[in-house]
Amino acid sequence: MSDLIGHSVWDAGGQWVGHVVDVRLKARERFGMKKDFQVIGLIVSAVQTPGGLLSRRGEIRTDGFLGVLARILDRTRCYVPMHAVSSSDTGEVLLNARREDLKNLN
Repeated sequence: MSDLIGHSVWDAGGQWVGHVVDVRLKARERFGMKKDFQVIGLIVSAVQTPGGLLSRRGEIRTDGFLGVLARILDRTRCYVPMHAVSSSDTGEVLLNARREDLKNLN
């Protein structure tokens, strides 16, 4: 899961989308107990910032000056559902969707 963080993401047209900055997971349960996790999507950003400066445990800061800066930079973030990922085994994530079709996270 976390091995995808930092990988470059390219859309179906060869356009660079950004880097994976977070993954979204869904817990799978069996007999009422959490068994494991499934990756359901990727959070991709075209802005690279020093680790932890604008985020806290994967969530964007919302307080003070860094919160304002994070909201400005957050405009480059988008959500990539796993069904839009065609390949991720080469060190880069290749999509079968275009950047324009991905949902922006504002």
